[in-house]
Parts: sequence; C-alpha cells; structure tokens
Amino acid sequence: MSASSISRCERALRERNELLLAAGYAPAYPESSLDDPVLAPVRTAIDHILRGHLPYPALVVDRGGDLVAANTAFDLITEGAADEPV
Repeated sequence: MSASSISRCERALRERNELLLAAGYAPAYPESSLDDPVLAPVRTAIDHILRGHLPYPALVVDRGGDLVAANTAFDLITEGAADEPV
C-alpha cells in the first residue's frame, strides 16, 4: 500500500498513521494531547460549552470512554461515588 493511497482512505487519522507505520512510512498526521498549548482554543471552547449547560450536568469523554472534562453540576451528582468502577 502506498502512502498516497493511505492518505486517501476513509479512516480516522490515527488509523492512517498506524497504516503508514506498518507500511514503513513516517506518520503523516500529528497527535496532540488536549493539554497541548496548540489546542488551548479547543479547551477554551469545551469549557465554554460545559459552563453553558449549567445548571445541568455535562461531561466530555474521549474515544475510550474516559472522562476528560465535566462541569460543576456533574461533580455534584457524582459526589461520594467511587472514582473507578468496582
């Protein structure tokens, strides 16, 4: 599989990077943590949306279902709950 055919396939960018690596090419698409300064505007937008949902609970999860962010109403309804599933 060539690098150009991988870039045209309809897959998530992360999957395309994996295919490129498997084919012996360097990853073409950068991956950044939400805490990366480059993504500060995204984090600001997420925080704005979470505040906009108040007084109702709202949360943001990643592709694995892990909690990334939540508003204060979510904190209130989960107070006293275990951090990890039992």
